[in-house]
Amino acid sequence: MAENRLTTALKRHPLVKTLLELEGNPRICVYLEPLWGIPYNLYSPFATLFMYNLGVSDEQIGLLLSIGMVFQVLASLLGGVCARILLLRPREQARPLRIPLFAYMLVILLCWLPVWLCFFPAN
Repeated sequence: MAENRLTTALKRHPLVKTLLELEGNPRICVYLEPLWGIPYNLYSPFATLFMYNLGVSDEQIGLLLSIGMVFQVLASLLGGVCARILLLRPREQARPLRIPLFAYMLVILLCWLPVWLCFFPAN
């Protein structure tokens, strides 16, 4: 009986109601957000320590983090444009993964290239 009241109360909660009623691209974006958000927030606090131990100066660390934030803003704008294009062209849904996969590969390349260069410097 108490479990039934709990599920009824949860279904009435505005946040749960919104999550259940989402459709299309917003639903996919909201449901997949934790797949990159959680790992990023687990390793990002240690990125400065890693760079400092490699001998990167404080100014260089600040510059690298600032450049990363600028790319995050540009990537979010580009992601919005890509989502809008996919939403407006439902006839082209036969190939829905082409743009997101290309954008995801580009993000991985841009984000992990500095880390790769730190691990394998060209000495």
